[in-house]
Amino acid sequence: MGRKGVKIPNETKLKYAKLCFEGKMGIREAARELNVHSSKVSGWVFRYEEHGELAFLDIGKNNHYSDELRLQAVHSYLNGEGSLRQIAAKYGIRNERQLNVWVKMYMKILI
Repeated sequence: MGRKGVKIPNETKLKYAKLCFEGKMGIREAARELNVHSSKVSGWVFRYEEHGELAFLDIGKNNHYSDELRLQAVHSYLNGEGSLRQIAAKYGIRNERQLNVWVKMYMKILI
């Protein structure tokens, strides 16, 4: 399953996130149609829930996150305020893997 190297357009992500969020389509069904893992679609739905259509605007460059935002997101996760995916969506971080990297870095500093 998986489309490594194949980029799904933001318009498509928005369409399926909206369908799933509105209950018109299941996450697994959307994942099957797009040939991606259901966790991807679930992440899109979280982003849509937190930020609406703005979450899928393509600004054509990498996101830069302030140190303050990174620290807030890490603290939110470590305080149990949600999963990596939920916290990433809350703070507008495009991918929960990025947040996971920050958490690991933070934990190494503490040790």
